[in-house]
Amino acid sequence: MPNKTLARLACITCKPYITTQLFMHMKIFLSWSGDSSKTIAFILQKRLKQIFPELELWMSAYSIEAGEKWGKELDVELQSTSFGIICLTPENLAAPWLLFEAGALSKSFDSTGGVVPYCYKIAPASVQGPLAQFQGVPADEKGSFSLVAAINNLVKNKREKADLQEMFDAFWPQWRKSLDEIAVKENKGPEYIELKRVFCGITADFATRGGDKDIAILKENFGDKVTVAQDLSLRALRNTLLSGEFELVHLVGEVDRISGEFMFTEKERISPEGLSKLLQNTKARLVILATCDSLILGAELSRHMNVVSGINTIQVDNIVTWEECFYHLLGQRKSLTTAYDLAQGTAKAPMVILFRNDVIFG
Repeated sequence: MPNKTLARLACITCKPYITTQLFMHMKIFLSWSGDSSKTIAFILQKRLKQIFPELELWMSAYSIEAGEKWGKELDVELQSTSFGIICLTPENLAAPWLLFEAGALSKSFDSTGGVVPYCYKIAPASVQGPLAQFQGVPADEKGSFSLVAAINNLVKNKREKADLQEMFDAFWPQWRKSLDEIAVKENKGPEYIELKRVFCGITADFATRGGDKDIAILKENFGDKVTVAQDLSLRALRNTLLSGEFELVHLVGEVDRISGEFMFTEKERISPEGLSKLLQNTKARLVILATCDSLILGAELSRHMNVVSGINTIQVDNIVTWEECFYHLLGQRKSLTTAYDLAQGTAKAPMVILFRNDVIFG
C-alpha cells in the first residue's frame, strides 16, 4: 500500500480508536455453513474490522467455547445482533442451520437492522426460498462496497462517502485475493476416502418398522464392510464406536426434535455433544440420520463431519427409495454431492445435507 494512502487511512481511522464511545454499539452476526462459506465469513470478519474498528463481529467458529450448549449460546447472540451477513455459496443454499439463523436474525432486528446475503458464485436474483426475502449482494467489488456502505449507514458517526470509498479501495485487492484463493481450493475436487468399515445402528422401536430394509441396502452396496446393531442401546453404540474407525455411520432411531438427543428408549438418550464426541473418535466422515426431525442433532454433528438428516416426517417407502439411489451411487464411487443431488431428484424423502467437504468413498 502506498505511503500516501497509509497516511490518509491513518488520518481517517484514528478518530474511531480514540473516540469509540461516540459510535453506537453494533454487533454483526456472520452466518455460514460449509468450508467455503466459513472461509468467506473469516474474510469478512477481517476486512470489515479494518474499515470499522468499532464493530463487534461474531461467528460461531470461534465465539462458542468447546463444550458449551452452543444452541443456547447461538440464540443469545442472535437476539443481541443488530445486523446479519449470510455467507451464501452454491453448496449451502438449503443448509437448515443457516436458514434457521437467517430466520432468527430477521426477527431480532428493529427498523435500523438488516440481513444481507453475501453471494459467492451465485447471482443474488437466483436465490430462492426463505432467503429470497433479503436483498443480497454479489461477492465482487461492487457488491462488497454495497455491503460496506450499508454498514456505514448504521454506525453513529458515518464516514464521508469519499473517505469510505478510499478505505475500501485500499483494502479491496487483498480482500479479492482471499476470495479468489477459495476457488483454487474448490477446484481440487472431492477428497478420496478409503471406505473400510460401515456402521448401521437401529434402535429396537425401528427394527420392526423398516430397519431391515436399511440393513439390506447397506449390505448390498458395501458387503462385509457393514457392522450392524439392530437393538441399539447406548452401551452397544459406545462399545462399537470405540472399537475402531467407521468412515460411514447410518443411524435409525427417534430424535428429540427440541433437544436433538438421540433416543434409544424414552429414558435412555445421548446428547448431541456426546454423540459428536463418539463419532469424532471413530473418525466418521459421513453420518446419515435416517429418521424424522433430526435437524438439531444433525446441526451439532455437522461441525465436524458431513451429515444428511431428516427435516420432517419421513415415510418408510420414501426413505427406502432415497437410500437405494444414494448408497448405490456412493458404492459406485460417485461423490457425496452427486449421490445426494440424484437421490433428492428421484425420491420424496425430506433429507438435507449439512455439508463440510465433498468426498468419494473407494
